[in-house]
Amino acid sequence: MSNEVHKELSNHQERISRLTPAQREMLEKRLRGQGPRSESKSAIKRRPTLDYPITAEQEHLWLLHQMDPNVHYFNHSHAYRLKGDLNIAALERTINEMVRRHENFRTSLPEIDGKPRAVVAPQLQIPL
Repeated sequence: MSNEVHKELSNHQERISRLTPAQREMLEKRLRGQGPRSESKSAIKRRPTLDYPITAEQEHLWLLHQMDPNVHYFNHSHAYRLKGDLNIAALERTINEMVRRHENFRTSLPEIDGKPRAVVAPQLQIPL
């Protein structure tokens, strides 16, 4: 066993030794998959509809976009320098998996009956 692994293991053992009996019992249950977090591992329930009223924050962004559609508020860009070959297929699968899992990446704010609504696309593929 390397020095670093031994040191980390000792650190964990020390932290466990400082737990109260109730905390230690809770830790043991979680490690056995019986704790409160393990019971809530089921997926977040999907909304019954994919069209719903917008939040105050979404309305703010919608109003800003109505005033100037050419300005993209709250877009953040970052640049990274990668070395080596880029696996474009893996990158595309990763992005599309995030889009599949998170409604916010598939949400648009169209105007319906004169009012903005949040509409979630049931599926969206982003080709690279």
